[in-house]
Amino acid sequence: EYFTTLDVGVVTEWKGVYGGFSWVRDRWKNLVGFGQGVGLAPIYSIMVGVLDDEEDETRLNLQYCCRDLDGILMRSDLQAMGKYWNFGYSIYLSRESCSCEGKLARSCKCLSS
Repeated sequence: EYFTTLDVGVVTEWKGVYGGFSWVRDRWKNLVGFGQGVGLAPIYSIMVGVLDDEEDETRLNLQYCCRDLDGILMRSDLQAMGKYWNFGYSIYLSRESCSCEGKLARSCKCLSS
């Protein structure tokens, strides 16, 4: 609900990790997860649980930030998860750029699904 009240370009501050999160199948139509570095772990486990439940039709989107390409945790797992119809992700780099498309970019197709 909070996101629906924001205007484009508004800067927000976030703090976590918050524990005690339990998932209820199909409670929400969409789930967006934000993670940075090792903060991926709790979000990842929730999203894997949703993907493993064939009855759950929740659409998942992960926004993940890392310093550089070497700092991307579970990259091959994320790429495999990207093949699911209900999972998408983007990875953003703060200290390195990807050049797979012939141009430097902080986010590119090889870092998202």
